[in-house]
Amino acid sequence: MSNRPQSIRLLGVDIPVKTQPALAPDSPEEEVFGLWDPNDMTISVNRECSPVQERVTVLHELVHAIDDFLYLELTHQAVYALSQTLHQVIADNPRLVQYLQGGAVRMTALVDTTPHRVRRMPK
Repeated sequence: MSNRPQSIRLLGVDIPVKTQPALAPDSPEEEVFGLWDPNDMTISVNRECSPVQERVTVLHELVHAIDDFLYLELTHQAVYALSQTLHQVIADNPRLVQYLQGGAVRMTALVDTTPHRVRRMPK
């Protein structure tokens, strides 16, 4: 039984996290564990993932979402490196998460998410 969240709040926007059967790869030698869909703003995870792979994948797709929300234009290699490193830091430092949650502030939406895509907010 997974304790995967049903959604993740990012900059005031709730992003659904769902599982799907095997996701279609771009090429036959590729294996797809997850997908960030900026059109319907969801994270999908291959339900065949092991529990550890699922957690890493959710974090990886969340970094893709952050990249889209903030227009960072990260390469896939940068997203991979960030997500792997963040997962390891979180796994190795459980007290860090508790510490960071101590001063958490609830964010309101900082981005305009209508119609079903992220756009820059006017200044």
